[in-house]
Order: sequence, then structure tokens, then C-alpha cells
Amino acid sequence: MPYCPNCGAEIPPGGQVCPNCGTSLAAPVVRAGGFDWGKFFLNFIINPKEAFAAVISKKMWWLALACVIAVGLFGGIAILIDLRNVSGGVVARLFFYMLFAPFLIWLFETTALSLMAVLFKGKGAPLKDMALAVGVAWLAFVPYAALSLIPSKVTDLIFLIIFLLFHVYLLTGVLAETEDLQLGPALLVSLGPILFLIVLTLLRTGEFGLFPL
Repeated sequence: MPYCPNCGAEIPPGGQVCPNCGTSLAAPVVRAGGFDWGKFFLNFIINPKEAFAAVISKKMWWLALACVIAVGLFGGIAILIDLRNVSGGVVARLFFYMLFAPFLIWLFETTALSLMAVLFKGKGAPLKDMALAVGVAWLAFVPYAALSLIPSKVTDLIFLIIFLLFHVYLLTGVLAETEDLQLGPALLVSLGPILFLIVLTLLRTGEFGLFPL
């Protein structure tokens, strides 16, 4: 004779509910399913808050790392293309710096947004959740980094502004999901990395798009 796991009462054969306490004895339905990429990318464009909620719930660190690594790798390869006639040591150092610069900027954005959340809201989301979401927001810069492989500087500034704006838009989704902050903090935090990128480009090439140094 089976017994109820909740109250210990005897359960008649075939019973699905405990006659004493009403506990359901039916086996729970476990639904196994993968990540809904279609919904994620749709939300990524029209509802970033929902997209980042899904990423955080699934703890998709590999996606955040892939975005950051792709930006640095494309940027480093672009340096190899631009400076293929320059001393190999200089190119190697710049490639190394460009490969790891996105990780420093990722750390900067995560820390700055977390500090702003504490200052503006008096609370902070788990730092690892903020880092995960910010890393995924770097998806906006992957196309820009890929375009940098084209050996032409004319459209650098235009593309940079376009993808920067998209990155800021995504950061508002990060903030809405984790901290309920708005556009201002996202815009302020995004200016730091972008100014760093502009200065790095000016120092490396002496020009940025249509604006010579």
C-alpha cells in the first residue's frame, strides 16, 4: 500500500490525490528544452530587458565571452592587416593589446554600472549577473569589429556611432533588467570605452575616419 509523502496517510491503489491532505501524487511533468534563439534575437532588437532576463536565467557565460573575444580578435586581425609593412614587434604588441582591451572595457562597464546602481538606487544586482549581461551587450560591437577588417578608414566614425548607439540601447535593457536604471547612466558609462577606442586609433594611425590628427 503506498503512503502519502506529505502526511503519511495510506493511498488507495491508483489514487492520484491524498484523501487526507489533498497532496497531488502525480509525477511532475519535466519539460526539457534548449534555449529559444529565435525569441532571444527578436527580444534583443525590440525588448532587450526580456533578452537579458533569459540570458541571466540560463547563465550563458559562453555567449558573453564569445562576444568580447570576437571584438578583440577582429580588432587585432584588423591591426595585422593595416600594419603588415611595419615592424613585427610593434604589430605583435598592438595585436596583443587589442585582443585584451575589450576585457578591460567589459570590466570597466560592469563596475561603473554596478556603482551607479548603488549610488542612484541604493542597491546593486549580483556583480556576476551584471557582468554577464554587459558582456552579451557587446554583441552590438561584433559587426563593427568585423567591418574593421576592411582596409578603409572613411566610414570608421559613422559605423562607430551607429554601433555605439545600439550598444547604449542594449545597456538600457541591461539596466532595466538588473537595476531599473534608465538611459542616462548607460550613455555615461558607454562614453568611456568609446573615447578610449578613439584615442587608441588616433595614437596608432594618426587619423580617425575623416578626421586626421
